[in-house]
Amino acid sequence: MGSPFRIRKRHLTLETGSQARCYRDSRESRKWKGGETTVMSDLGFLLKPPNIYLVLGVTSFTGVVASICAGKTRTWGYGWVYRDEKPADFWWLIAIYCFGGFLFIGTFLYMVT
Repeated sequence: MGSPFRIRKRHLTLETGSQARCYRDSRESRKWKGGETTVMSDLGFLLKPPNIYLVLGVTSFTGVVASICAGKTRTWGYGWVYRDEKPADFWWLIAIYCFGGFLFIGTFLYMVT
């Protein structure tokens, strides 16, 4: 049994069952054989609901991980709060950012399902 991918001249074909879809390279128009545009040809779909909630949730969790690793987090109007100087304030802000991430991802999942 071979690979499901077959490389033809300037095309990558993925065969799934009886269907074969052809993905053209970036120098040509990014279209399926059927004339529909591919998902990645227009990144504006990330800025429309419900996808924006997933982007905001992942960004919030990424900020939480970066803040924990760096030992400092940003506050509204007060600058930086350091883990060593004010640990209670630091962890309170981390909890708020985590709650925001859960809220955004929960909203995304509610709208999708």
